[in-house]
Amino acid sequence: DGLPVTSSPLFNPSDQRENRDPRALATIYFAGDQFYDNPVTVFPGNGPTSYGMRKYIRRGPDADGNASYGEGSQDFYVIRYADVLLMRAEALAETGDVNGAGQLVNQIRDRVNMPHVEDVEGTVGQDEMIQIVRHERRVELALEGLRFMDLKRWGTIEEAFQRAVSDPVGPYNPQYLGGRSEVFPIPLAELDVNPNLVQHPAWQ
Repeated sequence: DGLPVTSSPLFNPSDQRENRDPRALATIYFAGDQFYDNPVTVFPGNGPTSYGMRKYIRRGPDADGNASYGEGSQDFYVIRYADVLLMRAEALAETGDVNGAGQLVNQIRDRVNMPHVEDVEGTVGQDEMIQIVRHERRVELALEGLRFMDLKRWGTIEEAFQRAVSDPVGPYNPQYLGGRSEVFPIPLAELDVNPNLVQHPAWQ
C-alpha cells in the first residue's frame, strides 16, 4: 500500500515478504531466503533486522559472461533518473508545490506497480508530502550511498544516530559526536601542502 511498515495494516511480522513493496524484495535478503541455493544465515553481528544486501549482488553470470562470484561489468550508479525525479520532488515539496511533488513520486511508483500517493494517503499537506518524498528516497535509493547526505541535508543525522544507539548490533556502539559525525575532515596531506587551508572547527 506504499506505507511504511510501522503504519501499514498489510504488514505481517510473521511473513515479512508478504504484501511488500517490490523494491524491498529487490534490495534485501530476508532470513531464510535462498542465496546460491543455500538459505541465508544470520549471525549476531549482522544486524537487528536479520536482513542482508541483495542489491548489486549478482546471482548468476552477467551479460558479459563474468562469473557470479567475480567482478562484473556493471558500473556503479553515480546518478540515475529516479534520483533526479526525487531531487525535484523534494524541491517542490519544500517550496509548497504538493501536487507537483506527488506527481513525481507517482511516476516512480508506477514503474513498480505501487499505488499512487493520493490513493494511499488521500489529500496531504506540505509537511506530509515532505515526509513522503523522504520515505520514497529511502526506499528507492536504498544501498546506493546517498543516505548520509540526505540525512545531513535534512538536519536529521543526530536523530538517526539515536535510533541506531537504541537498537544496537552485536559489538558495534554507534555514537553521535556532534560535528565530527556530520562533516569529513580535510585530509592531513592536503593541509600539509596548502597552508591556506584551515581544518573544519569540528576536527581542530
